[in-house]
Amino acid sequence: MFKRLPRDGGCATVSWMRWPLVCGLLAGLLLAALPGCRVSGGPTIDPTDPTALPACPPGRHLLVALRVRQSGNNAALLRFTPDLAPCAGISFTSDLGTPTAVGGLPDGRELVGFTGSYDSGSLVVFEGDLPALSVEDESYHPISMAVVDGASTLAVLWGTDSGGERLDLYRLPALEPLGSYDAAWENQSVSAALSGQPSRLALTQQGEGIQELRIDPGAASLATTGELQVGFPTNARASAVALVSGGAWAATSDGLSFWPLGQSHGFLGPTRCMWPATAETPLPDGEETYHSVAPVGDDAVTLVTGRLGEGGSETTLIYRMTRRGECELLFAVGDTHRGVALAWSGG
Repeated sequence: MFKRLPRDGGCATVSWMRWPLVCGLLAGLLLAALPGCRVSGGPTIDPTDPTALPACPPGRHLLVALRVRQSGNNAALLRFTPDLAPCAGISFTSDLGTPTAVGGLPDGRELVGFTGSYDSGSLVVFEGDLPALSVEDESYHPISMAVVDGASTLAVLWGTDSGGERLDLYRLPALEPLGSYDAAWENQSVSAALSGQPSRLALTQQGEGIQELRIDPGAASLATTGELQVGFPTNARASAVALVSGGAWAATSDGLSFWPLGQSHGFLGPTRCMWPATAETPLPDGEETYHSVAPVGDDAVTLVTGRLGEGGSETTLIYRMTRRGECELLFAVGDTHRGVALAWSGG
């Protein structure tokens, strides 16, 4: 059971912020020139400054949060159009902290979780390229977030690098606090309900599966009795779940798993990136780890840490992947940054 927490003592506070962002010059690099990276055609991004790319068109766009691996750089938010073409992103100011999670709202605003010193954290809402609103916490940072219950509620899982500690609900669009509940380290992510039922959300249970919970802001806990449970493959460690028409994707350490709505009590998989979409598509070396997933049509976009071929250095790879494991490498990130998570914003 997930018990309601009091409004004071460890709950988040809301403050308004509007800061200038650091901008610079874009060095147009071929990805083959980045250490340990290779790509099959198409435009590439210099993660040290994504701001000088063409502006993103209005509407839906994919977000990829990057943390810094080498000093002297800023963390970044990459953006992609619905057809996965790169467009202008954000270079974060250092006072925001280190990105830990990313999400989007139906109105196109963007959500980025940050961790600061001594496990403190913040959830920052971006309007355009500027931070507009933050939710701050002294003990935890956001590790996952999702719009649930239609488009009326934002669920944020706060915790540490080990896992969840607290689940907070906010009424959209103004992020008015609705409730705060205990979570556990086994909870690695939150998502909308797989069943599609109203007044529900879903939490991962590490090593077990997904548990749906019934939302009742006036209750002391989020009820699980009689709610949908969907199992993960044996020993799978899931870090993200994304809904798609007809089912859901789960990113586990060993690959992507798929759950067909109404056809199975467990996720099918995991499936690794196994088959090149074109003759020139490089594949990871088989030891890669899958961190995040977002739907694109019937396929998935996934964030992977791994190596391309023998002798390559470990890097962040972003693939488009089918349920069979057919993969197209969209781009790789050089040694300066490491991927955190990806998500859609804007409907």
